[in-house]
Order: sequence, then structure tokens, then C-alpha cells
Amino acid sequence: MALHGWRGAVGYENNGFRAMYIEPVDFSDGIPVVRTDWPRTGSAFPVPGPVIASRGDGSIDLMMTGPSGSLYRRPFDDGVWGEWDSVGGATTSTPAATWIAGTLHVFVRGTDGALWHRWFTGSAWSNWESLGGSIIGSPTAVSMAPGRADVFAQGTDGALWHRWFTGSAWSNWESLGGSIIGSPTIVSMAPGRLDVFAQGTDGALWHRWFSDGWASWEPLGGLLVGGPGAVSDSSGDLDVFVQGTDGAMWHRGFASAGWAGWGAWEPFGGRIMSDPSATATGSGQIAVTAGGGDGDAWARTLSGSAWTGWFPLGASSWRVGVADVEPTLEFR
Repeated sequence: MALHGWRGAVGYENNGFRAMYIEPVDFSDGIPVVRTDWPRTGSAFPVPGPVIASRGDGSIDLMMTGPSGSLYRRPFDDGVWGEWDSVGGATTSTPAATWIAGTLHVFVRGTDGALWHRWFTGSAWSNWESLGGSIIGSPTAVSMAPGRADVFAQGTDGALWHRWFTGSAWSNWESLGGSIIGSPTIVSMAPGRLDVFAQGTDGALWHRWFSDGWASWEPLGGLLVGGPGAVSDSSGDLDVFVQGTDGAMWHRGFASAGWAGWGAWEPFGGRIMSDPSATATGSGQIAVTAGGGDGDAWARTLSGSAWTGWFPLGASSWRVGVADVEPTLEFR
């Protein structure tokens, strides 16, 4: 099963705030509905943005924060988009979402600055629960083992903080140190392995990983604007994307084969106005997106060893499930 032709963006305005994502929507009585008359503006793509959580069977869940701070979910099952449904809450961040053992777990920063959590069993939502802490920006979450969730965020002291769920209980918060700016990103490229990336106060990319214990922070160089995006395509490789000070996207990859390690920074072109977002659509298949300076959403995709050029996803028109739309993003 494939999802073809994402040619739009989710958007809303609130006190002059405009954002673009996957398909054009508006809000009527607080519920997002599709719109087709949204003009291009050249606006930046500020948070809060959307996230997609994959269930691993071709189904996905799109989560986003509405203008009132409430959270919304839209499922995609058997090639068909479901209706938007309100998850409620009062968030000041982009949500983090991950499926664990058949349950969708969602994390946000609340208006009190704490981390909040709610989960969906497939038929009903839990109540919101506070996981405490005092965080800045948006959390990031991943599952590195069955039944386990790991959540990371920047603390008010500028360090990276971590809390995890073992399947039966939550740990206490632990500081992983460092001095970071903005929202980190986390990936798990193998069971029991975590790789977290963040922008340091020196503007460079910093990396710390877990495998039977936490390694020390290591600098990966570069000079970033905003937070990084990272992905592992399940081959044991890592790809990190950032916005450079020249406005273009930059890329650095880690190749596990032959212990080749980290490659050099390479320009990825484009002129972007948002933090990059990357997702793996299969082994050797990656899609990376970002907001462009023209107000459109732009993407590049990898299949095997060849990257496409940049192409727009479109801000004023969209089509889903149409095989003859080119270029096409596919989620298998």
C-alpha cells in the first residue's frame, strides 16, 4: 500500500501565525477542514508543526497542534484518510508521537512548561497525565525496544533531559548534560540503540548515543540555524539534515558498513525557512522536507543511491492517492 502525491500543506492563521504542512486546511469551530483557497505567502514555517507516527503496517497517524493549542489527530488506514478528531489538551509545542505495542503515545509541552502525555489504545484515549519537568521547545520521542518509550527535551538549564517508560513504570528525569539550543531529534537505528542530535550553543551539531550506556557528547561540526532532522533507514546508516547559515540545507551521513563512520558535510541545496524533517519509507528510501523561502513546502527523496532534485509539494493544491501526480512521495 502506498500514499501518493502529497501536494499540499496543513495551514492555519492565528494572530498572524501561518504554517504549512501536508494539506491545506482551515479551522471551523476549532475543527480543521480542507481548504483550497489558501494563497502562497512566503512565510516562514514556525513551530508548532505536524508529526506522523507510523504503525508499521502502512497505516499512519497525523498529529498537529491547532491555533487554540489543542491537539488533533487524523488517521490514514487502507489508503483512506479518516476524519480529524480533537485530542484536546493545551500545548505550546509540536507534538511527539510514537506507536508502542499497539498503543499510540503522544507527548507535548503544556502551558505550564511541563511534559504531558496521552495515549490511544486504538479505541479510546486515556486522560492527560503530567510527566513533570520544565522543558523548552518541543519534545522528541522514540521506541528502541518493545514496550519502551524514550522522551527527550531541552531543560530550562539548557541541558538535554531524558525520561523513559519501561513498559510498566516511568523513570525519573535524568540530565544528559550538554548545552543545547531548541528542540533535539532522536532516532533508533537498531534495537537498544539511541542517537540524539541537537544544536549546541556554538551553533554546531552535537551528537550523543546510547548502546549499553551513554557515550560522551561529540561535536559533528557545521553551523546550524534551528534544530536538525535525522533518520535511519533501517540499514544501520544515519542521515542528518540541517539548515545552514546560507539558508540552504546541508547533510551529513553515517555509514555503518565497514565502519566507514561519519562522512563530510555536503550541501543539499534549496533555500529553506524551517527545520528539516526526515522520514524513512523503507530500506534505502528516505524523504526529507522543509519550508522554502517562497512559502511552499519542498522535498527531496532517496531511492537506493539516487536523490531526486528539489520539488514543491504545493501550498494551494493537493491530491492524495493519485498515481499520475509527479513528483510523488510514497509511504509504503
